[in-house]
Amino acid sequence: MHATSNMVDHAEGLIRLVSIPDGMEVGDNRNDLGKLTDAFSRVMPGKLKEIIQKINREDDDKITCVIADANMAWAFEVATELGIPGAAFWPAAALLLDLLFSTDKLIDEKVLDEYGMKPTH
Repeated sequence: MHATSNMVDHAEGLIRLVSIPDGMEVGDNRNDLGKLTDAFSRVMPGKLKEIIQKINREDDDKITCVIADANMAWAFEVATELGIPGAAFWPAAALLLDLLFSTDKLIDEKVLDEYGMKPTH
């Protein structure tokens, strides 16, 4: 039990959460999906790259893997550019991920039509 506890303590020190500015100003409407998406793609990749490079330059514990939301493809592009492996996680419900991966099968089996509706016969 004690050995396991030490491994957990050691592992906790190896994961670092960092926040990245979204590129929007204070007071901007973050419910405007178009504006938010534009700001994400314009600002966040560069900020992530800066953070990784700064940590890897100044810290003894280098970043060796980028773990990011599966929907943030730009994070994996930055990781690849820097030669760092990436791992995706899916923060939404597992059912949603399963549905996403199963859509073609559901259409092929006529459970859904191509519009995601119940087929009319």
